[in-house]
Amino acid sequence: MRVLHVVQTPLNFVGGPATYVKELAENLAKRGLKVGIVAPYAKPSKEIAELTKKFGIEYHSIDTTILPKMLLRDPWFFSIIAHRSLSEIVRDYDIINVHVESLPLQAALKSFEDRSLVVTVHGWSLYEDYRSIRESFDLYKLIHLITVATRQYLALRLLIENSRAIVAVSGYLREILMGHFPKAKDKTVVIHNAVNTDIFRPIDRDMALEKVKSILVRRCESLVSLDDEMSIILFVGRIGPQKGVDVLLKSLARIRRKGWVLFLVGEGNARYVKRLKDMVSRLNLKSQVCFIGGITRVYLPYFYSSAQVFVLPSRFEGLPATILEAMACGAPVIATRVGGIPEAIIDGVSGALVEPNSVEQLQKALERLLDDPNHRDRLSKTALRAARKFSWDSAVNQYYQLYRCIGNEKC
Repeated sequence: MRVLHVVQTPLNFVGGPATYVKELAENLAKRGLKVGIVAPYAKPSKEIAELTKKFGIEYHSIDTTILPKMLLRDPWFFSIIAHRSLSEIVRDYDIINVHVESLPLQAALKSFEDRSLVVTVHGWSLYEDYRSIRESFDLYKLIHLITVATRQYLALRLLIENSRAIVAVSGYLREILMGHFPKAKDKTVVIHNAVNTDIFRPIDRDMALEKVKSILVRRCESLVSLDDEMSIILFVGRIGPQKGVDVLLKSLARIRRKGWVLFLVGEGNARYVKRLKDMVSRLNLKSQVCFIGGITRVYLPYFYSSAQVFVLPSRFEGLPATILEAMACGAPVIATRVGGIPEAIIDGVSGALVEPNSVEQLQKALERLLDDPNHRDRLSKTALRAARKFSWDSAVNQYYQLYRCIGNEKC
């Protein structure tokens, strides 16, 4: 069986569909499938070299260097550049697995006429942009909504109409797809987002803390101190209105206990980050909050393993990989009851769920976890067991069966 994955994001991007495709392709190759990846140009790296040399994955790089990054996010521009190369590449594959909305043009779809098309949907940009603007007006998001997200919607409709199967990374996303696209009802399956448990696993806290401290020296001059008794509260993700970090800051300002620090890991929307930094100053939290910025993926397990609490107070979500990563490292999780998150976390058993935008609920959940080490320990152990259900072994088995089903035309 020969499977080609097409993704619109360069493979050197951290997180999102690029990381998902690399992990999926690697694990499918281990199962003996011939696997290829089509993606925009990315600078050569050790990770990409390993995909090709160690796992035998064929990497087809599309030269998109003439496009500004903003235009690269537009599926029509990527499609125009990619479809001519694809017409040659697809000849060597039986199944084409397109991720998100990479190829909407009919010219590109014609390349797949005698191939089975599978579409993996990771998110819903039209919905996400709309919700973001409602929470906090952003001119860039408005432009993206009008000029890009609407075309992504049309692209997705074409892909769904021409596909043999659609994969949604959460049951929540499956319901959205079936509600908007009648033709998706009979061919959409859920294969949950997955986590690499070889990378994301518990690390001895003292060892993890030493690594974290070495990064803080360069990133967190504002912190008063970080000793072994300090409670670490961790957020990881792209910092924008969607993620609700403003709600987290307001909740922390109401906590009487002072022996904690908050690490915000991830790049962010510049306007929103400035707003958050102003809020930190107003709430007198400068000595307890650090904006760390983006870090290399291999360092994330150290942050998760050193944290007493991982918090993701999102206003809306799909099924975020960061929650699964935190659980796999044994970090107790507090998250909002939105999107596919309740599919991963059972409230009070494998984590704590609160309502979005609820400062009071988040405050109480934080206080309980910070003040009750036995409760933290219980959630940590249960989260570790729950994370195993979201391993790549499980996801790849489901993809493998789906591809076999399509190949045998018995679906």
